[in-house]
Amino acid sequence: MLRAPRLWGLAWFPALLGLGWALGAWTAADYFARGGLLAWLAGASLMALVILLQIILALASPLLDALSARAEPLWQPQAPPLPAESHTAAIARALREGLLLLGSKLLLMLACAPLLLFEAGRWLWWPLAGFLIAVDFLDYPLSRRRLPLRARRALLRRHAAAVIGYSLVCYGLLLTPGVGGLALLPCVLGGTWLMLRCLAAEAQAAPPEPTSLTTTESLNSDHAHTD
Repeated sequence: MLRAPRLWGLAWFPALLGLGWALGAWTAADYFARGGLLAWLAGASLMALVILLQIILALASPLLDALSARAEPLWQPQAPPLPAESHTAAIARALREGLLLLGSKLLLMLACAPLLLFEAGRWLWWPLAGFLIAVDFLDYPLSRRRLPLRARRALLRRHAAAVIGYSLVCYGLLLTPGVGGLALLPCVLGGTWLMLRCLAAEAQAAPPEPTSLTTTESLNSDHAHTD
């Protein structure tokens, strides 16, 4: 990012958002360490911070999607062109995808909220929160390619090891009190880089399409065999 000035005009937002998250997580962790009622309040506050971050990421998805789009040529200069869309259509698409993803994540967070009532459940909540944040960053390049939801899920399953590793890195960085939020910007760009690698691997593994010469030779061979 430091070597690409074209990213600087959009990179300020995730950097500033990450700084605010770092300060909030540091404060919650400090109260959590004191135990008692303060620990319970800190856990509830951290959950509220996670939900607030999810809402901000959804509303800011057009800006983060644009940052991801600007970063793509840095890693794939010769990539095939993406489906054409106007600037307004790109904003509407990114916002729609972000809000749909937000709804799914909020339902999952609501279902897992009882984990916070138990000591062990709090430790399970943190990796879940990290994964829910990482999903947004993985979805930006897939959304721009108009991949249907079923195809996105299949892609993530086929590259589960890489996706899980990336999600754990996001968890370890973003949920480290005080300093983790500073990694929000690298995580946004890292999700784009990972998905480009996965899509490139899919393209290399796909069987080559038959050429016109191969098709002609096959027809001639079938005709000769029939004769």
